[in-house]
Amino acid sequence: MVAIPEKQQIGIHLSSLEWIVGKWYGENSQNIMEEDWHPIMGDAMAGWFRWKKADSIFLYEFMLFQQVDNTVVLKIKHFDSNLVGWEEKDKWVEYVAWSSALNKIILKASDPKHTPWIAYERAGSKLTASFYDKSGKQTDMYEFHS
Repeated sequence: MVAIPEKQQIGIHLSSLEWIVGKWYGENSQNIMEEDWHPIMGDAMAGWFRWKKADSIFLYEFMLFQQVDNTVVLKIKHFDSNLVGWEEKDKWVEYVAWSSALNKIILKASDPKHTPWIAYERAGSKLTASFYDKSGKQTDMYEFHS
């Protein structure tokens, strides 16, 4: 379980996410995952993710942390192995920064049909992406190393 704050933290800035920048690798069973985050440019920080299951690519993601007013928004586009988008052309999966602390951010889904909560946390050379249901119970987790 993760303690989800009842109220959204105000004043989260993109610069507070610089700890996520880097090339991250994860592996379990026959799955190999890479997540790559680039430094802030303008009002955004771009990243990508790829996931290899068994012998082939399962999916790609293009990700964008963007400063929007007084908070940060994470936008995600999913693509299959042939780069065919999962979302409609002008749609994306969106999460709003809910709380931020040193080397940790919790994000809330803008659309209830998506996983309600995502948390990124860095501890040294390890990055963890955790997914939670509405109650704060963990439903999935991926660990990466630099």
